[in-house]
Amino acid sequence: MITDRSYNYLAAQVYEVDKNKNSTPWREGDKLKKYSQKFQVLQVEDNHKNGMQAMAVAPLDKNSRVDI
Repeated sequence: MITDRSYNYLAAQVYEVDKNKNSTPWREGDKLKKYSQKFQVLQVEDNHKNGMQAMAVAPLDKNSRVDI
């Protein structure tokens, strides 16, 4: 189960998908680790026409496999 702290961290990381504002934006397949929880980026969206920034992540199990 995701903790509130991890959820808040992931919510803030959505703004890191903009390649014009971040030199190393999140990409599909990237792994995030924070507060002893691990996640993998499944999909990112950075739409410059309407300003939408989003990313889908999934938790990783103890073997670093997506745990959906």
